[in-house]
Amino acid sequence: MTNSYELNTTSGVIKITDLSDDMLKGIQSYMTYGFMPFGQEVNGAKYGYVVKCGDDEIPCLKQQPADYPKETAIKILNIHQMLILKTYCKLAHQNLDMLYFATPYLRQKHDNLFEPGVAHFIFPSENHPSTNGLSVYDWKLGDGATDLFMNFVDEFKSNFTESFNIPYIGVDIRTRSQLGSILSSFMLYKTTIVYLGTNIQDNDPRFEMLAKNGIKKVVHAPALPMEITREQLKDAKP
Repeated sequence: MTNSYELNTTSGVIKITDLSDDMLKGIQSYMTYGFMPFGQEVNGAKYGYVVKCGDDEIPCLKQQPADYPKETAIKILNIHQMLILKTYCKLAHQNLDMLYFATPYLRQKHDNLFEPGVAHFIFPSENHPSTNGLSVYDWKLGDGATDLFMNFVDEFKSNFTESFNIPYIGVDIRTRSQLGSILSSFMLYKTTIVYLGTNIQDNDPRFEMLAKNGIKKVVHAPALPMEITREQLKDAKP
């Protein structure tokens, strides 16, 4: 039985539900090395999203801005989190057959500077059609991944104006271990927004943002990034 409750925000009510068995199986099928259920909670988490299996890591696209002092970098990290959510709200209505996990990351550089970027972990369906003919990243991320990334970025950048803009200096393929710290925040599974954090608070501005943009339901699947052995793959991706 899936538990649920209502979260009240100033912009409406969001129904918070546990991760169902069917959705768990769906997420496991999309993620390269799966999504591991824990037998018991680990630091508040019930699942692990597998970023490394044996010696192999899942790749992502690193959307990299310039380097900033720590205080400014943290502000950009928080802005990225809200921009990702606004983008999810738009993509959720497109009914795309995918799992998309965009997350802010923070990487310390030299001279006390920090790189506050966005990591895009993209898992297209096996039959995702390309709509713009681009495939530059597909060889590493799967057929249709480039198309999904470009679609995401178009919606993401639609929030920028002449007075509000974050410049980016490049997009590169990276692994989880090359990113520094990442947030276990939200991912989009087809039309459903899934929250990976451990706690939900009534005054969380991220849920206010979701409600304001018409989201009525969020699945709560508290999860941590994890590494597994090849022998454990059968449990993370049955």
